Amino acid sequence: MVAADLLVAQNVGFGIISLLMVVSALRVVTVNNVVHAALWLVVVLSGAAAQYLLLSAEFVAITQVLVYVGAVMVLFLFGTMLTRARIGAESDLNNKNWALGIPVALLMLGVMTYVIIEACIGVKDRACVDVCPVDCIYEGERMFYIHPTECIECGMCETICPVDAIRYDDELDPEEQIFIDLNATPFRNLDGTLEEPGGWHKGAPTLKDPGVIAAWNNTQNKDA
Repeated sequence: MVAADLLVAQNVGFGIISLLMVVSALRVVTVNNVVHAALWLVVVLSGAAAQYLLLSAEFVAITQVLVYVGAVMVLFLFGTMLTRARIGAESDLNNKNWALGIPVALLMLGVMTYVIIEACIGVKDRACVDVCPVDCIYEGERMFYIHPTECIECGMCETICPVDAIRYDDELDPEEQIFIDLNATPFRNLDGTLEEPGGWHKGAPTLKDPGVIAAWNNTQNKDA
């Protein structure tokens, strides 16, 4: 009962913080005062830190506050206030083409994702699983898989992987492009839709590798 109440509280907190972040983000790009825009951005970045706390990723939350809120934003504000330009409201800050940014942002949100590639096959170093704040990395029979919609692109797995097996999908070489689909295949239902398990946990069943991975020879590309 306690666990259920805690989950409800977390979901409510997530909704409130998310709404505050969305409103603040809109204010960042709609206010005419650059200092006010920077302060609204502080609210957005602080909200991101709060979301990390809800995900039990305390280290990432502290890093978010120290680096982005405590350093980058302070530098931005001081840089703005020390310039000779007028700081008040500026009508020229309104971009007439702002509507074009909406589909571009949605497109970037939909296409950017991390992918685990060939170097993980047969190695399965668990460092990435241990540091993932949202548990979106699942264990397969021969390699790990990143769920394409559960990943929040924090980049912690990429930095810690000892075999450099994690890349952004737009950084893959042509022969590695196949791993974009292979990372999603273990989560696909029979109708092609993606199942969202809700995060890996200890004791979770091992995912069945796609046939390509099961038969993969790590030297096949080098010999080709």
